[in-house]
Amino acid sequence: MLQLGLTGNIASGKSAVARLLAGLGATVIDADVLARDAVAPGTAGYAAILAHFGSAIVAPDGSIDRAALRRRVFVNALERDALNAIVHPAVSALRDHALTAARARGDRVVVSDIPLLFEVGLEHAFDAIILVDAPVELRRERLQHDRGLLLNEAQAMIDAQWPSDRKRPLATWVIDNDGSRDQLAVRVADVWRSIQARMLGQATPSSVPPTFSEHHVSNIPADLRYTKEHEYVRVTDDASVVAIGITDFAQGELGDIVYVELPKVGTTYKSHEVFGTVEAVKAVSELYMPVAGEVVAVNDRIDGEPALINTDPFGDGWMIKVRIEHGSDAALLSSTQYAALLGG
Repeated sequence: MLQLGLTGNIASGKSAVARLLAGLGATVIDADVLARDAVAPGTAGYAAILAHFGSAIVAPDGSIDRAALRRRVFVNALERDALNAIVHPAVSALRDHALTAARARGDRVVVSDIPLLFEVGLEHAFDAIILVDAPVELRRERLQHDRGLLLNEAQAMIDAQWPSDRKRPLATWVIDNDGSRDQLAVRVADVWRSIQARMLGQATPSSVPPTFSEHHVSNIPADLRYTKEHEYVRVTDDASVVAIGITDFAQGELGDIVYVELPKVGTTYKSHEVFGTVEAVKAVSELYMPVAGEVVAVNDRIDGEPALINTDPFGDGWMIKVRIEHGSDAALLSSTQYAALLGG
């Protein structure tokens, strides 16, 4: 189960992103819902809030008047800390319960929507983090227009959280919500493809090698060399440089390739590091580097001609060329050596 943290400053549009992710298949655990449950009448959280803040923050129906409480704590850091000390432990316990239930159901991607994820130091509790961001001016305008807040109230809420430029470097993915709803949906879908790629990479770790018969098919060109990571490369005219393509085994798993994202020339990788992503008719996956070295060329043609990868992955459809790190060329094996490695 992949556990993702979803966060974003107030009025960034985090809730809209959560709904879009849920529509794509994620299980969303909403911290706002958990926070309401944690201070519902009859709970220990409810009693603690009344004891500290008094009856002025109780609504006519007996529940906590969240708007009144929010106005009070966002202009007073000490009161905000007192509220967090009451609510956060209860919310954390409820989230743990929801995660346990999701794992028992076999849910694959679980997104925990946590507004103050970085502020409370929860960034290390997740496999990856999605940050939703929007310019301060736009968020302030949303707070005034959509929630009817005064300018000073809106600014106090914004100032109570870390600025987004402090959060952006800490996030795995950043979704900028500064356009239309359709633009936001496209950006969320892009992140979802990356999430699926990460899931596929976890589901097929390199430590579980396929059998030789799965790789050994009749149309592998005779001049390809094998690596211990069960990939093929083609040695170029420069013996220290190899061309890397999509193996037919990968195509069998993924189907025809429709899109690839490749690195820049000059980037260096260790063996089996992720160097790009690939989208195919069956799935989205990460691309793993079969050798250690530096990228010396990228095939720009495949941007507009993905069919080249499918029809000639080590000819015109090669993806990148890599200068092998000194001393690692011994990792390249002949077909006979590769068969012996796998016991074939």
